[in-house]
Amino acid sequence: MSVKVNFYLKSSRVQNANGGFLVGDFNQWDVNKGIALHLNDDGSLSGTLNLSPGKKYEYRYLLSDGRWENDDNPKVLKNAYGQVVENCIIDTKQNLKKQSNSELKSGKTLGSKSEDLTKILGVTPKIQTLLKSESITSYVELGRCTIKKLLLILDIANNKKKINYYTTWAKQAKLAAAGKWEELTDLQKKIELDA
Repeated sequence: MSVKVNFYLKSSRVQNANGGFLVGDFNQWDVNKGIALHLNDDGSLSGTLNLSPGKKYEYRYLLSDGRWENDDNPKVLKNAYGQVVENCIIDTKQNLKKQSNSELKSGKTLGSKSEDLTKILGVTPKIQTLLKSESITSYVELGRCTIKKLLLILDIANNKKKINYYTTWAKQAKLAAAGKWEELTDLQKKIELDA
């Protein structure tokens, strides 16, 4: 039995590339065995693979202009040839009985939901919109963000204001994701006192 998985890389990440390949655990990271992707009318890339259920797969997109890109799925840091790289993950261990195969899409984490990130001290509605544009829509996803990644997101948007507490966002988000609201309130009071 296999699970049909749709992969999708939005046009803002494809930029001027005119094609690309999907490379990952499913083809032993062999660029020569990369799965060719379809260039859509809107400039995005897409493709479909049949994967074994009950597994996690790491992957990336190799674009025709030589760039490696990631989609919006969760990421994991790996050491590759002495350099730290960020790989995407698709998890077919999720409860597939409740979801049709067409819902298992790259860029969407199964079971993820959009949450009010403004409950995190320092996340304004504008910053929440910015985070959501990068597919950070839940406390769990924000909790996984590194300071480096947050800085890149905020820097790209030229958002220099009201980011005093960004170094604490992941810690705050982990408490929110665990439903530890009292601890979160205590932490936020401490953060404000120390500021």
